[in-house]
Amino acid sequence: MEVLGDWIRLRLVYNQGAAFGLDLGAWQRWIFMAVAAGAVVMLWRLARQSPAADWLRQGSCALVAGGAAGNLIDRVRSAQGVVDFIDVGVGMTRWPTFNVADMGVSCGAIALAIACELGMPVKLIGVGEALEDLRPFDAGDFARALVSDA
Repeated sequence: MEVLGDWIRLRLVYNQGAAFGLDLGAWQRWIFMAVAAGAVVMLWRLARQSPAADWLRQGSCALVAGGAAGNLIDRVRSAQGVVDFIDVGVGMTRWPTFNVADMGVSCGAIALAIACELGMPVKLIGVGEALEDLRPFDAGDFARALVSDA
């Protein structure tokens, strides 16, 4: 169904993979559910440890966690996968179909990277000795925190 000419269309697609249909085999549903749940917990911890006045970091954590939770709900609800429905492009040149949760994750991740680049120190409590010191939070810290928390 065309929403804005050929540029934006609504099209129902079930995505069992990750971004852009990444396929991890028979266990992918459970792998993606675990990763999404871990990300939501990690982002909740990050938001809790960040200053309440840091609206950029708080908002970006909320967007990423909300998007991850939305896709997690789709995966739990149905073995068909995540419901994607926004189709953007011109003619045969199309971006992979996505949903509102994907937009939250993408925009939130960009905003979180900007917030982290601004260099406000964050102390992640309960995520391991290596992250206990105060220093700017970066994507490497986030990845290490996810792994060490599992």
